[in-house]
Amino acid sequence: MDPAAIAARPCFLCPANLPEAQLGILYRRQFLILCNPFPIFSSHFTISSLEHRPQAIEDNLDVFLYLARDLAPSFAVFYNGPQCGASAPDHLHFQACPVGSLPIETELDDGRLILPISKHLYSSVYRAENLGRATLFIEGSDIGAVKETMQKILAVMKSAGATEMEPMLNIHATFKEGKWRILLFPRQKNRPDLYYLEGTEQVLISPGSVEMGGLLVAPVERDFRRLNPEIIRHIYREVSVHPVLLERWAHQLSLTTD
Repeated sequence: MDPAAIAARPCFLCPANLPEAQLGILYRRQFLILCNPFPIFSSHFTISSLEHRPQAIEDNLDVFLYLARDLAPSFAVFYNGPQCGASAPDHLHFQACPVGSLPIETELDDGRLILPISKHLYSSVYRAENLGRATLFIEGSDIGAVKETMQKILAVMKSAGATEMEPMLNIHATFKEGKWRILLFPRQKNRPDLYYLEGTEQVLISPGSVEMGGLLVAPVERDFRRLNPEIIRHIYREVSVHPVLLERWAHQLSLTTD
């Protein structure tokens, strides 16, 4: 949606515009935990700000990390940036799904190459190889240290774009045995070119955190049936940041090692 269309429509996440039958659970006096009306998972929640404010992660890292901890061990929390998957880029929200719903959650533990980038006492950054898309992840036991590490990554990404706008990013978080694991998928495009083709060449895949985590949602049955490893690899390559740029960021982050 273009900014004018977003501004013109009633925000479906504002409390005043929720369906009459929609119930929610108040979270930390600032958010509502709502059942997602278009669920992808058996249990799928949207955690929406009571206040109408833009989708942005940097000023809301605390609540994102608290959510991951408070909903553990049953649920993971994820965030779609305003330019890469957010259904309401004008209203702050997160989502939650059952832990283990995304293939990447087990892929990181299957013995593939994991490269340490920056190791600190309470928070470390790693890069996973051979996933087909750019992936960084953080592991840490102290919320302040994990937040600071996320801020450093955002700063490095911003410096590459020479902008104060939020970098294109999808984030997935779990909390287990006293530690956060934060997966970050840096993006360079919202949608692949295949999305904008016409006729039989069009593939309506619009990647967000779920898709970057390995579960591709196809709204059209035709696309679901024609998806194959080659198309999926093409989509990931196109929407992820280039490996050379990811390597440059990894080097910058490595300079912060204790």
